[in-house]
Amino acid sequence: MKLKPIVASMFLLGLVSGTAFAATTTTTTTTTTQTQLDAMKAKIAKMEAVLDQNQGGTGLRTSSDWASKIAVSGLIDVDAIYSNRTPGNRTNDLGVTTFSRYNDQQSSDLNLGNAFLFVDSQINDWTKAHAALDLTYDHEFGIENRSSLVLRDAHGPLLDEAYIKIANFTESPFYAKLGRQYIPFGDYDIYAVVPTLTQLLSESRKTAATVGMVDPSGFNGSLYTFRGINRVNRGPEGQNTSTRIENFGVNLGFANAIDNMGYKLGIGYLDNMADVNYIANTSLGSHTFGSAAGYTDRVNAISVNAGMNNGPFDASINYVAALKSFNKADLYFKNPNDDAKPWAAAVNVGYSFPIVNNHPSRVSLGYQQSGEAANIGVIGGGLATGGMPEKRYQLDYKFEVSPNTDVTFVLLHDRDYDKSDSGTDDNATTGVVRFGVKFS
Repeated sequence: MKLKPIVASMFLLGLVSGTAFAATTTTTTTTTTQTQLDAMKAKIAKMEAVLDQNQGGTGLRTSSDWASKIAVSGLIDVDAIYSNRTPGNRTNDLGVTTFSRYNDQQSSDLNLGNAFLFVDSQINDWTKAHAALDLTYDHEFGIENRSSLVLRDAHGPLLDEAYIKIANFTESPFYAKLGRQYIPFGDYDIYAVVPTLTQLLSESRKTAATVGMVDPSGFNGSLYTFRGINRVNRGPEGQNTSTRIENFGVNLGFANAIDNMGYKLGIGYLDNMADVNYIANTSLGSHTFGSAAGYTDRVNAISVNAGMNNGPFDASINYVAALKSFNKADLYFKNPNDDAKPWAAAVNVGYSFPIVNNHPSRVSLGYQQSGEAANIGVIGGGLATGGMPEKRYQLDYKFEVSPNTDVTFVLLHDRDYDKSDSGTDDNATTGVVRFGVKFS
């Protein structure tokens, strides 16, 4: 089951490439043939990993028997959360009472962070199908406790992903992916304990058509398109319309491994940032992107990411930004008369090492920052959870208790925007312990 983003996939390739691609000197034709087959499998696996960027799910099995062509798997994450602050109402410098993530009360909670069921099928040599059912009812976010960690909407069970993938890398480097999917804008983990600030400005799940190519050398690229949300007063009589495919994006990347070092680079373009999940759910006053109100002006966005690993060490950097300001009717920064041009950056370094009984573990340290994003994610005119901090310091430690069973500790320190910038000038420290299992 491939549950890690492309950075982790490429790092793993960097760790094992010396073995996977090594040719064994032998005098038998059988051994030589097996070596060539193993090398081909490794190349195809690397190409498949590029397609799985930002995606969930598991690997596929093939057989002449239909039942064995279907793979069912899943994951469950349970989170224990403690914070020294809870949300509440605050008054900003304009004398306006607004919602805040930083009240003066401590909080704690137990949440079902994730519960997903994946179904994958190898239809034939060229066609694969993937579906992901999100069973995390309302995600139990605990609005009073987990406001700074929220990314997905509150909802009942839904079909998180459902797409058809047409690809056969033994025959062609080109592929197509059709259906409900996480588009390749940005680089993130959709099952992260806490979404990064760059993830909040890039994660987008859409019913889209994606076409692209993956070369064995590591070069890859894709083009995708989808309908997106409505535009305000676009119809001939001022009404909204929703019958045209109007948003699109482009992604280019390169990922490879040399000896014991793996590396990757990526850059993406999205034509309308209003379709990013966290932005699309923003509601300021009477305006909501996701409702009939729609958006006023199209805002282009760019994402840049890079990562490398060398032995047990790894590092990554991510950057997402709007290329122009939002119309202040859609999104404002300091006050309703001040438009916003949001951006976010994240840097992370990690070290992996074995612990008792040689179980893998990893410790990482990260710094994140956002700009002009204090009001992104605010829902219901500031009456519910949302928003983004200006700065975040994060410490993670994850270790394997037993196969497919992990425990993760996350410590966050968030600092809000100044009061003059629609913030509170406060800070909050939050700890999360996640117990997670994967099954198939």
